[in-house]
Amino acid sequence: MSGYALPLLLAVASAAMLYFCCVRPIRRGTAGHAGPAREAAVRSCCGAPGAQTAPDTDVDAEIKRLREEVRLLRCEADLRSDDTGHPVKGEIR
Repeated sequence: MSGYALPLLLAVASAAMLYFCCVRPIRRGTAGHAGPAREAAVRSCCGAPGAQTAPDTDVDAEIKRLREEVRLLRCEADLRSDDTGHPVKGEIR
């Protein structure tokens, strides 16, 4: 009997944590991944306020900067390739 008590207790505890940390915030609409109409408040994926440190505007600016960097790298790679799209022999490392 005691061999079943600990696994059963752990299963019940994990189900309770899942409900309180994920299901309940999603049902109330306060989860951090609720979609584009989310508040500007800083939230984690499970809705715990203050779990993230960077505001959304900083993240959006970083994404924009990285996309521009990827675009520039692709343009640079195109300049280093011949007409077939393969790298020029001298450029292969």
